[in-house]
Amino acid sequence: MQILNDILRAYQKWYINYSGLFDEEREDDLPFFRDKLFLSILSLSIVLGAIAYIPSVIFALLNGDYYIFIVDTLGILLLYFIAFNKSVALHVKKNIFAGIFYFIAFTLLVFIGLQGNGAIVVFTPNILVTLYSGRRSGLYSVGLTALIYCVFLVCSYFQLVDLPIFSHNDFNLMFIVFVNNIIFTLFIVFSISYLIDMLYASLLKQNKLREELNEEHKNLLVAKEKADESDRLKTAFLANMSHEIKTPMYGILGSVDILKNYNTEDAEYQEYLKAIETTSLRLADVISDVVNVSKIETGLMTINTQTFNIQDAINEVLKPFVFVSERKNIEIKKNITTSYNASLAYTDRDKLETILRHILQNAFKFTNKGFVEIGCSKPDKTFFEFYVKDSGIGIAMEDIQTVFQPFFQVDAEHKKALHGSGLGLSLAKSYVEMLGGEINIESKENGGTTVWFTVYSDFESIK
Repeated sequence: MQILNDILRAYQKWYINYSGLFDEEREDDLPFFRDKLFLSILSLSIVLGAIAYIPSVIFALLNGDYYIFIVDTLGILLLYFIAFNKSVALHVKKNIFAGIFYFIAFTLLVFIGLQGNGAIVVFTPNILVTLYSGRRSGLYSVGLTALIYCVFLVCSYFQLVDLPIFSHNDFNLMFIVFVNNIIFTLFIVFSISYLIDMLYASLLKQNKLREELNEEHKNLLVAKEKADESDRLKTAFLANMSHEIKTPMYGILGSVDILKNYNTEDAEYQEYLKAIETTSLRLADVISDVVNVSKIETGLMTINTQTFNIQDAINEVLKPFVFVSERKNIEIKKNITTSYNASLAYTDRDKLETILRHILQNAFKFTNKGFVEIGCSKPDKTFFEFYVKDSGIGIAMEDIQTVFQPFFQVDAEHKKALHGSGLGLSLAKSYVEMLGGEINIESKENGGTTVWFTVYSDFESIK
């Protein structure tokens, strides 16, 4: 059945193209769709007409009904003439097509009477004309049918002509049948025309909605391009401004180193210099984070691989936190299960140390007592697994999924949370993913936090 439908659609498409019905400006025009419908009906009539003609004329000749043979032959010849003659105008083809059905229907009605299918065939041109020409043409067709019926009734009543239909049916029967046929045909014409109007209105509405959606899609694309451009400009601005700020910041730090050599006995003087140095270093770290985030967003961040020892890298990262642990009385624990010889890695050491440093900063920032533990293991030859565990204030369940977002702070009301840019974990996550691993957090509010992540031990293996 599907193959037959595909063949039929292909055939109708071919015939419509053959007829030359091309007008892109009329695609949303109802008369255009009616013309297309007429050509589809005509293409079907070519096939179905031939199928009906052959058995009809055979039985007509066998029964000696030569008038049926003549009528059917004239009808099929006219049908093929209008179907394949491109010089005939489309509106002329419509009229001839309807005339063929009228001719066949009333011929059958005259010679066979109401017992045959002539009365039924009369409905066909009225319905088809309404479909492919509209309500007005359909009503004209019904009027023509009514006029022919009136001629029949007059001829029958006054016995003007002796026809088979009059001998087979009396006047009263014909009057009732003809009136009922006209009423029923009017009902069909109005129903079909209303249905066509509703379908066309629905089509116009659908086309309008499609145009609005296309316009909205274009607007969204333009807005997206503007947003992307704005984001690129923002990122470039941050990167450029960060570099511009970072240069004088190093100048300040260099000047502080020089000033330390003066007034070495003045404790207050040295304390001020220490405050300047600490604040400047903190600001330099924030600027470095902003620059790195900007590079990641613009795709400019590169990976510099080297072979190094994981334990050495961990010890290097822990050095700055020794003073913090002593000041806050926090125990530092190390749990490194890999042997010294087995802990060689070929990856980006700077990025690995940055990951650990940012996680440790958060651990010490939000831990007032207890411990901070750092661990490393190598479950197999593929990757290293790290974790940083603390006994701090923890993270609320609803915040765990958002802590890796840029500029997010776990507890903005916590005084210590204000000493940070909110870029640490976001940058750590980006670096972990660049190194072929993944990062996750397990935490309980007021119950400590554990951050674990993995990195490939041999970065060359994932390139």
